Amino acid sequence: ILIQCHRNKKRQKIRLFELLYQGILTFLNLSLLVSMKKILLLTVHPDENSLSHQFANIALDELKNKYDVEQINLYQDKEGDFWYLTFWSDKIPTNDPELRAWREKKVKETDKFVVFFPIWFNDAPSKFKSWYENVFTAKFAYRYTKKGPEPLLKGKKFEFIATCDGPGFLYRRLPTPIRVSRWIRFYLPGIKLEKVTIFDHIRKRRKQKKLMDNLFDQVRRVVGKI
Repeated sequence: ILIQCHRNKKRQKIRLFELLYQGILTFLNLSLLVSMKKILLLTVHPDENSLSHQFANIALDELKNKYDVEQINLYQDKEGDFWYLTFWSDKIPTNDPELRAWREKKVKETDKFVVFFPIWFNDAPSKFKSWYENVFTAKFAYRYTKKGPEPLLKGKKFEFIATCDGPGFLYRRLPTPIRVSRWIRFYLPGIKLEKVTIFDHIRKRRKQKKLMDNLFDQVRRVVGKI
């Protein structure tokens, strides 16, 4: 009987240690989920087979184990469903209350936006600009005060990963819309354009498999630093 009682006490202690260990693991997992950085990948290209989408898929695979990552296609998902923007920011016909609340909640939850797009006419496609102008509106992204505009989204970050057929140094050196967008597009909400990566000479690269393999390796290195 004494031996049996001793064994039972030993089992109870082991069980208590197991429960304590499981509790600690659960707490650490919950803490990790709460503190996990939220990344939103935005693809801005009408062709799902485009390099923009392929790059975004690479980023999703590389980042999904490190961050809370979500991917949105502005040409298909409801996130990019816009018609036009009216002058009065509180009367946007394309933003019904539920959809607008959903978009704003998505922005508030996101720490960093990574945008994948081709450079068209020296800038991102109009789909991205339409999304930005409709979502980052007055009273939500910024507000006007007697002292001037006040940013309401400080701490949010953007990163551009773009493709082009021409030489990339032109977009890096000249005052193109992409380069100056940190001052003219992100200034009011207080958003930081953290990085702009441009992969150039795409048509030339497509002619050789080795060049394309090197391109995808470069993309993995870039997104691995996000």
